[in-house]
Amino acid sequence: MPQNEDTVLVQPSTSATPPRALTPVQSGRDHIILRALEELKVQVRQNTLLLQALTSRQPVQNTSQLSEEYKFPMTCDEDLTRVEKLLDKPQKKALTAYLATLGGCNPGDVVRRMLRHILDDEFAQQFNWLGRGGRKKAFSAFKITAVIRGASAVQKITASDCEAVMKNWLKYSGDRSGGRKRRAGRQQGGDDTVSRDDSSSSSSSMDDDDF
Repeated sequence: MPQNEDTVLVQPSTSATPPRALTPVQSGRDHIILRALEELKVQVRQNTLLLQALTSRQPVQNTSQLSEEYKFPMTCDEDLTRVEKLLDKPQKKALTAYLATLGGCNPGDVVRRMLRHILDDEFAQQFNWLGRGGRKKAFSAFKITAVIRGASAVQKITASDCEAVMKNWLKYSGDRSGGRKRRAGRQQGGDDTVSRDDSSSSSSSMDDDDF
């Protein structure tokens, strides 16, 4: 093909410019942005759940109303009896919808937030999942457990995953109430005999709490 004298042929570049590595400042900034986006997604999900509840005419109450009625977190048997009676009423749907809005970063965090909201750590030590061993009450037998499962299902968490988190949360309620700190204090004080006995009894207790 004849070429005009004024025609300039441009040859494509064969060298690819390698991507620049992120500096520590850029990496840190990206991490902050990703965290902010994750928090925004959680907030959007909560707002979506509230909107769905409203459009389906479910009686969603605000936080102050629910706190006044249910008096969470439960701290004694009287609180548990009162809450179980309330769950015989239409408020069960409202509580399920409300707990589903508490959010969380992952399925485990979602369920743990619900448990922390409704149950005091010290009172939680009186429960395990099935009540085996004769010393503790079966948490799985109460209506509030079904509410937690229902709220978890709204967040696309399976019943088995939800139950696994509840079992673990109950199992370590003693540590959250200061049991781990007390054991560490005794060990630092040099009371090795008491520490071994306490460690042994704690291990036995945890085995019971698995069920």
